[in-house]
Amino acid sequence: MSLQKLEQAKIYLLAFTNPDLKDICKLYKIKGFSSLNKEELINLILKSIPKSTFNLFLEDIEKKSLNTIISLVPIYFLKENPTKLDALHFDEKHNILSLKFKGFRWEINTNIDFVNLHKKDVPLTFKFNCTCEYAKDGGLCSHFWLGLIWAFQKFSIETSRWNRPKLPEIFNELRYKLDFKSFYKEIPKLEKSGINSVEEFLKINLMGKIEFKYEDLEDLSIKEILTFISQSNLKISEKEQIKPRKNNLIESIKNQLSIGEFNKIFFKFKKNYRISEAKKIPVEIVNVEWGPPLNCQARLSVIKQEEEEIINIFIENNQIKHTDCHWVYHRLNLCSHLIALFLKLSEKNPSNTLEYLKRFYRE
Repeated sequence: MSLQKLEQAKIYLLAFTNPDLKDICKLYKIKGFSSLNKEELINLILKSIPKSTFNLFLEDIEKKSLNTIISLVPIYFLKENPTKLDALHFDEKHNILSLKFKGFRWEINTNIDFVNLHKKDVPLTFKFNCTCEYAKDGGLCSHFWLGLIWAFQKFSIETSRWNRPKLPEIFNELRYKLDFKSFYKEIPKLEKSGINSVEEFLKINLMGKIEFKYEDLEDLSIKEILTFISQSNLKISEKEQIKPRKNNLIESIKNQLSIGEFNKIFFKFKKNYRISEAKKIPVEIVNVEWGPPLNCQARLSVIKQEEEEIINIFIENNQIKHTDCHWVYHRLNLCSHLIALFLKLSEKNPSNTLEYLKRFYRE
């Protein structure tokens, strides 16, 4: 058994708590662990695993330790946690991410240098250092994983670029769940690109989800899938044109587009499609005071189950109140009703609507 493998196993075991380590002892039928401290437990485990099964043991604890470490990431966002994420800065010129975590009387600093961040066809390469104890022993700590989740979220990095141990499911869950807005202030896309229309702004900013899978096609109707196929210049059989079936259409798309190609094309399709659908919703502006702050009341007429339904939207002192919508709304992913409202407001006063959206996305 190589010294390198022993060291690697020790790094993985450091991620576990004492009860976890004792559970490992029970699983591998190791005796004499009940009164040991963490360091003693780790040494006992490493001495007790037979050489013949050590590789399988290493794979097992690698998977478990990744889950354990990454599951710690959300606690850095909690007010009651002793150590919290305090600041996040990204150097765009050198592609270096700097994180600062603060406790009562301590501070942890983490830096990740993304060597080939924008080379999308090659495995992701990085240099990493952190002042925490776990990282000093050579492990990828929870502070590192928080930074990596931010980078995957921010730059839409495909998981296929991660050529190390397979990323556990919790990584992707947190990738779409965590909100870094209060820690990271970037130049709004509006200012970067000189966008001068509300529609352009919404197309760039309305999508919260940044990565799509073939399974997302299941949420579309057959008509919508056919529209996607047509706009993407994909081919389907004559039989499917006459009598289309959703499963067959999805299989046809899978056969013609790699997951990377699909994600890029589908992302663009969803944005354009949501804008076009929102334009079909009748909007009545009851009253509007441009301010600032913006105050507005609007009524929208939507068809549900072949019956007309009136949706009310209020903006009071810049705050949106939209309780009629079943879609729980958040800033990164506006519902169709709000998109329709902003498009209608832009017809009356495009510059003020644009300014409101600009401020809305900053906050």
